[in-house]
Amino acid sequence: MPITVMPLSTSMRLRYEGGTDEEGNPIYINRSYSRIKVESLDEEFYDVAVALSSLQQHPLAKVRRVDEHALS
Repeated sequence: MPITVMPLSTSMRLRYEGGTDEEGNPIYINRSYSRIKVESLDEEFYDVAVALSSLQQHPLAKVRRVDEHALS
């Protein structure tokens, strides 16, 4: 029986470099954005992440795309 994949949701998680602590370990600041269009292309997704990051004072360290699917 074939498996049907149905996209449910997509969210964006951005990680910023917030400096270092007393021991020299990096401090990260995380921001999450939900309700992203599931049909958005990866390039468009990344371009929006970079645009949002330009509004932040800390440098962008990582962009994550989290897709949730239902299998039946």
